[in-house]
Amino acid sequence: MRTSSLTGVVRTFVDQNRGKPFDPKTTIEEYRENVTGYIAAADREKLLRNQQKSQHVGLFDTGTEQKVSNISPDFRTTSNFGMSSKSVLITEQEINSGTFTTKVRIYTPVAPFDETLRPTIIYFTGSGFVHSDLAWQKRNCKGLAKKTGCIVINPQEHVAPEYKFPKGLDECFELTKWVILNGDELGVNGRKISLCGFSSGGNFVAVIARRLRDANLPILNQCLISPWLDLTCSSNSYNRFGSGYLLDREVCNWLRQKYVNKIEEVENPEVSPLLYEGKLNDLPPTIIIVGENDPFVDECEQYAKKLQQGGVPVIYRPIKNQIHEFGGCNRFKITVKGKDDPIEIAATFLKEQPLRQKMNWTSKSVNIGKKIITVTAYVTLVLVMYKAIEFVFKNLRSDNSRDEL
Repeated sequence: MRTSSLTGVVRTFVDQNRGKPFDPKTTIEEYRENVTGYIAAADREKLLRNQQKSQHVGLFDTGTEQKVSNISPDFRTTSNFGMSSKSVLITEQEINSGTFTTKVRIYTPVAPFDETLRPTIIYFTGSGFVHSDLAWQKRNCKGLAKKTGCIVINPQEHVAPEYKFPKGLDECFELTKWVILNGDELGVNGRKISLCGFSSGGNFVAVIARRLRDANLPILNQCLISPWLDLTCSSNSYNRFGSGYLLDREVCNWLRQKYVNKIEEVENPEVSPLLYEGKLNDLPPTIIIVGENDPFVDECEQYAKKLQQGGVPVIYRPIKNQIHEFGGCNRFKITVKGKDDPIEIAATFLKEQPLRQKMNWTSKSVNIGKKIITVTAYVTLVLVMYKAIEFVFKNLRSDNSRDEL
């Protein structure tokens, strides 16, 4: 195991959470139970940190979803859904897209908004395609809602192996289409939709953005955090970081076998969006954020280059001294605000991109205006010169006529 490239809290976190080698005979029930316990442990520590922080400042952090005195073994059972926290209202409902009925968690900023309908981020949870747990990414979703002022919709799609490819993907695509076309029912501006996703959720973002383009349903942006873009697992970074960095290549192999119907499907570009060979133009502005010690880092860089070559505005942000989990439920342990927090980076991109587009349009309009003014001035000058020459010739003819008389 080579983890010498890691330092500080990231190295400590990896050392503390490194367990036994992954057993490929692990059942899906055992895997999900382990993930649920992992999320609950992260929640316990986060709530404890909030309590300690509140003792220092003399105030309880009302932005948390849970009072410490009410902690239960399963933190998801007592969350205050339907109640306002410090800055975000959290609700749950089911959406029938016509083909699927999908449970979603909706994060709505409490702060007033100057438009009737809000811009919205649809956030796809990283689950390795097998465990779409709304608790997993709740801090990421809440953080995006707080930092951007957007509604965040987090779907809980049906997952493999019970629902293998492409069922979960199709469900998320149909849900996204429904939000674009019917979002006003949720206070959503369907013309201002961005997609965001972590890990396998980033995979869904890449494919769905392409499907939406082909369906002539444009979105504002796509934001991919540690996305899994190539399920052939053939990039060199699987060798460099596929052992000892908490996301081992054996786990990736186990997950992909649960997702696809047969292993040959990993070469399908709807499974591995990196392998798509069609046109990439007209895809929305994109940001790809990934830790430099993530097994997926090479395919992320390759995808960024493909998008750029296809004419897509793209920002590629590899983060030093970071691992795959820095976009997961333990983000608060291993990232530093203002430095390497992927949600802060994503929120900044999502806030600035529409402004940047507006500025570009304004600049373009100004340039066009300058050209129009220049052409108008030129035409006016030509007309004035023509009139002046005409006047001179008339006077000359008049003088000649008098001389003849």
